Formats: sequence, C-alpha cells, structure tokens
Amino acid sequence: MDLTDWACRAVAPGSVTDPEGLHGLADDDGSWIPAQVPGTAASALDAADRGGADDPDRDDWWFRCTFAGPDGDARHRLCFDGLATLCQVWLNGSLVLTTDNMFRSFAVDVSDLLASENELVIRCESVSASLAGRKGRPRWKTNLVEDQRLRLVRTTLFGRQAGWSG
Repeated sequence: MDLTDWACRAVAPGSVTDPEGLHGLADDDGSWIPAQVPGTAASALDAADRGGADDPDRDDWWFRCTFAGPDGDARHRLCFDGLATLCQVWLNGSLVLTTDNMFRSFAVDVSDLLASENELVIRCESVSASLAGRKGRPRWKTNLVEDQRLRLVRTTLFGRQAGWSG
C-alpha cells in the first residue's frame, strides 16, 4: 500500500472532532497543504513556504491520505510509532485508535475495514487547549519549559524549550 500523498491543515481546537466534520470545510481554499509523513505540522508549513507555526500546539492538526486497497485476503495492520501526544486515527470513517502518549507504538488490525479505495485520517489535538482546564500542584518543577502543565501529558519537551529551540 502506498501511503505517500498526505495533506494536513489546522483547525480551531475542538471545532472538528471527526472526519465527517472535515467534509464541511472547503478543500480548495489552500488550507490543506502537502505533508510528509512521518513528519510534523511545522515541517509541512516550512515545506509549503508558509513559515513556521508560532505555536503548533494552539490548533488541532488533521492529516489525511487516500490509498488503494490491497489485493488478496491477507491480514493487514496499521503501525504507528510516535504519534502526536493527543491523537485519534480513523480508517474509512471508523475510529481505530485513540492515544494520549507519544512514546508508545501501536499496531491495529484493519483487515476488515479495508476497501478498494481508502481514506486514513489522523487528528492531532491541541495540547494547549487540552491543558487549559487542567490544574494541580506539580510534584516537580522544571526551568526548561514555561508551561508547567506539560508534566500532565506524555509528550516531548523538544520544541517547547526556549534554550533548545527558536
């Protein structure tokens, strides 16, 4: 299967919660940009000469691709390594995975969902919006990041550390 023709776009946090909601958004307004997967929203913005996102955690990011179904009756799995922290994955409109830990790998049997033409859609939720309502006293504090609530999610601190990023 060739999963190379990916596109991504940003939407306001929580404004679209499933792939059906994407159908109400215009496809021809330039919001969808080519994306390299594996990759990030920031790398897609850079490749499209749209400049880096000032805060990629602010928006929900949607990635999608279409691909031809496999021949034969073999079993097929989608394998993921290092999905964005808060993420959902749909194949042909069916939710196949939800994760809140970017350090895990997943393999999902999708044999029964595959068709002759398929759409794979991934939603990367806004970390900033998710953390907005969370409070609590930290067990540990770090001077590496400004937002101490990042300790509440399993995500990397790379790109969020002022001393290590632009």
